[in-house]
Amino acid sequence: MIRSGSLVTVGNQYLAEYAEKAGATAIRIIPTTIDLERYHTKSEYANESPVIGWIGTASTLKYLSLLKEELRYLIDKYNVKIYIIGAKESLELGKNEYHIDWSLDTEVPSILQFDIGIMPLANSPWAKGKCAYKLIQYMACGIPVIASPVGMNSEVVSPGANGYLAHDPTSWIEKLEILIQDQALRKKLGYQGRKDVEEKFTLQVNSAHYLSSVRAI
Repeated sequence: MIRSGSLVTVGNQYLAEYAEKAGATAIRIIPTTIDLERYHTKSEYANESPVIGWIGTASTLKYLSLLKEELRYLIDKYNVKIYIIGAKESLELGKNEYHIDWSLDTEVPSILQFDIGIMPLANSPWAKGKCAYKLIQYMACGIPVIASPVGMNSEVVSPGANGYLAHDPTSWIEKLEILIQDQALRKKLGYQGRKDVEEKFTLQVNSAHYLSSVRAI
């Protein structure tokens, strides 16, 4: 199908390289986008017991489970809460693990309960093809992010500006502790994240790019 297409649109550079190897003659990178009108920004950031949040399905919960021990350590040390939207299987983190049902109507209000949004990934071909949708959703809500430096995550996260990248268990704990202990920094990074989404990852911005690409053929 890629070889036969007059135009192939992809969400990141990794997929663009895949399409090129598969024989695509015209490739356009258009990142994952959100409808900005659906997303409101967070107004209050917790002083104590901040919420570390993740949104996803049962099939992607395996990535969050990579941080099970780190999250358990932070619960014990800081009494943080772990909110999981969508996936229902327990990570056995104890009383501070909360599961929230997903629906389109409640998705954004649920994310707004987070103080820190995370997106751990394994460094695999499948994960490299993912397009950082979780991060974009968190940032649209004014929430600072921490993510594995895999695929599109490294393009979305500007370390120290809108969040952090964490390479291993030690750096995950280090970066999470920084944000857990600094409410003002969370607010600052969250504000910048919202601005980045407004400029790069919205339907309002990228619909014109998509339409111009289609009209060109």
